[in-house]
Amino acid sequence: MKKQEDTFQSLVFEQEEMESYWKYLKEGRGDWSERFILWTSKVSNYYGKDWVLPVIWMIIFNFLFFILIGAGLVTNRAITIDDYLSLFGRVTYLFNPAHQVNNIHDKINLSNFSLVFDFISRIFTSYFIFQTIKAFRKYSK
Repeated sequence: MKKQEDTFQSLVFEQEEMESYWKYLKEGRGDWSERFILWTSKVSNYYGKDWVLPVIWMIIFNFLFFILIGAGLVTNRAITIDDYLSLFGRVTYLFNPAHQVNNIHDKINLSNFSLVFDFISRIFTSYFIFQTIKAFRKYSK
């Protein structure tokens, strides 16, 4: 299919092949790691075909981690909704996996709880950036 330079049909065929393989693995064949890798590929960018999915997932996970990181802020008082709203402009820092922790907020220290979630958010953000790039490259293989 690829030799004829019909890129679109090649992509459709590859997508159907992955979907058939997924059904095969769901029946209990293959090992769990193979099923996990194929499942994450399906959910994150539909086998490398959809660049919008990883962007949506990245936004969802970054807002979730923003809330979790904010919950672990070390302050002299309880964290309120107003505190989250004042930090809301800083949520964009989480979209950069190489961000500095003190960019989230200058005057508040992060607890170990927040630092763990910051680290996990970097892993997820990097993964979704990779999946977005992978989906964009579908025509340049």
